[in-house]
Amino acid sequence: MKKKVFFLLGWLFTGLGLIGVVLPLLPTTPFILLAAALFAKSSERCERWLKQSRVYKRYAVPFLEAGGLSLKKKVELLMTVYALLLLSGIVIANTHVRIFLAVLAIVKLIVICRMPTIDKKKDMVNL
Repeated sequence: MKKKVFFLLGWLFTGLGLIGVVLPLLPTTPFILLAAALFAKSSERCERWLKQSRVYKRYAVPFLEAGGLSLKKKVELLMTVYALLLLSGIVIANTHVRIFLAVLAIVKLIVICRMPTIDKKKDMVNL
């Protein structure tokens, strides 16, 4: 039963990670890393497939090797996310949605700031 739950969660987080590739509001790297960990506990075949995928190689491997993001990458990421959130807040005139977007902006800032900042020379992550 436990393996089945890990397997399903692995696919859920893989899907969220893939959505995060095209939608900068979702963090791709943490979702892909979590999916890999869940597949490691549930399915060797799915883990092998994920680790051979372009998404894993592009986002997870460089992050794991470098140990974090450079300050430049963090700023680029936050600027992209905040531009999208601001545009969404302007287009959607619903107070509840705007509050949600503001909370999302704060959460994104906290997540990015808590990631280790590495020297620019070590930065291999291509977001």
